[in-house]
Amino acid sequence: MSLTDLLVELEAAKDSKKAGPMEAYMRHQFFFLGIAALERNALYKKYFPKAKKTKIIDWDFVDTCWRKEPREYQYVAANYLKAMQSYLTENDLPKLERLVVTKSWWDTVDILDRVVGSLVYDYPELEEIILK
Repeated sequence: MSLTDLLVELEAAKDSKKAGPMEAYMRHQFFFLGIAALERNALYKKYFPKAKKTKIIDWDFVDTCWRKEPREYQYVAANYLKAMQSYLTENDLPKLERLVVTKSWWDTVDILDRVVGSLVYDYPELEEIILK
């Protein structure tokens, strides 16, 4: 099972009946597949533990998720980074910044703020950059 398989499973789980209300809740800022958080979390649990064993963040996977239109893919990327946050390095800060400002809305920022916070905790010298 690879992270790419997770994306295939996510696409297979789409529910157009749930997508409309999800889009309305987010003020039609994003297109949704219609996969609720509990369902997404169940999928993550099948893939993220194996990914953590690699101790390497797959930025190609993150970028692929971020480029996809349905919002659930950004949730996958953000939650993947949250699961992998102990493997971030100070060199990852610009990548995280790009995610925060691209397709930015409270839902993904609420996940990524913890990821960025853990990075600054591990690398206090980044605090000055964050404050700017």
